[in-house]
Amino acid sequence: MDRLDERSHFEAVGDIRYASRYFQLEARLFGKIDGLFKLTYVVAGSSSFAGFMTGSPKLAGVAALITAVVTALDIVWSPGAKRLICSELSKRYTELERRSKRLSFEDLEEEIWRIRETDAPSIEALRVPAYNDSVEERGLGSHKQPVSWWQRFIALLA
Repeated sequence: MDRLDERSHFEAVGDIRYASRYFQLEARLFGKIDGLFKLTYVVAGSSSFAGFMTGSPKLAGVAALITAVVTALDIVWSPGAKRLICSELSKRYTELERRSKRLSFEDLEEEIWRIRETDAPSIEALRVPAYNDSVEERGLGSHKQPVSWWQRFIALLA
């Protein structure tokens, strides 16, 4: 359905709150993935070394393979760097929401577009949970959208 009325200051603040929550969820998820990768490095690397020291080539080989695969995934996916980007964007949106009462609608829109220029990672499964959290925070629970099992699972991980 097409809108016939103008977008309001209230809606712009809602978009800011949604974006802040979305990037907060993404930052948490990327942080957990980064932590899992680091844990795997330590455990698999230690197991590889233990296998080498005890003369167990199978243990050393499997642990070295796991370390190599996780290292490759970390290099390609870079969850730590993505966590930092999302965390920074969440902070910027939160700061903008704090200042929003003092800004005109036009200035607010300009600030939103300026932040949106940042190249950011995207996890589609977190969009609806973030939206639902943001409308609930604003007292608009009747606007919540249905959440699929996949979206619920990814949000639970975050």
